Amino acid sequence: MRAHTPDGSGGRRVSSSNRFRASTSAIGRPQTTLRESRVSSFRASTQPTYNFFTGESNLPRPSSRQGHTAESVRPGSRDSFKENMAPPDADEYEKYRKEIEALKAEIGTLQYRMQTSEQEKEIALSQHNSKLEQARRREQDEAQQRQAAEAEREKGSEPNRSASKGIGRVEREHRRRQESP
Repeated sequence: MRAHTPDGSGGRRVSSSNRFRASTSAIGRPQTTLRESRVSSFRASTQPTYNFFTGESNLPRPSSRQGHTAESVRPGSRDSFKENMAPPDADEYEKYRKEIEALKAEIGTLQYRMQTSEQEKEIALSQHNSKLEQARRREQDEAQQRQAAEAEREKGSEPNRSASKGIGRVEREHRRRQESP
């Protein structure tokens, strides 16, 4: 089935992007293949570095990657000799370094002792406070027990008092009866 257009042509439509593609493909490109570019780079790297006819060396210049940084990193023979020599005050420096390390170790030991003594002091204080609290509780418990015992005695003595009062009344009445005939 063909698409019909108002002008009667049923052909393909040409879009603007197709026109662009057609115009860009018309630009000429160099026709080098991957193989050719590899071969040319291989030939460049295998060129001789010495010219037999003139006696000159054809060494290529160092690339930017190998620039002057490699030369500046390598010390000369005089520099390496100086680097390997100990400074004149090395013994004194080593003596002070050892002294400083010993003092640091002593400081660490003293700090540890201070911390542990503080912790022991806090533990002793906590134990003392705990013992005081236990003594207070025992004293309160004993006081409550004494009060409860006194209250119990008073409850028990009240019936005795009323009984003794009742006995006293009965005895008085009994005497009166005996005296009054």
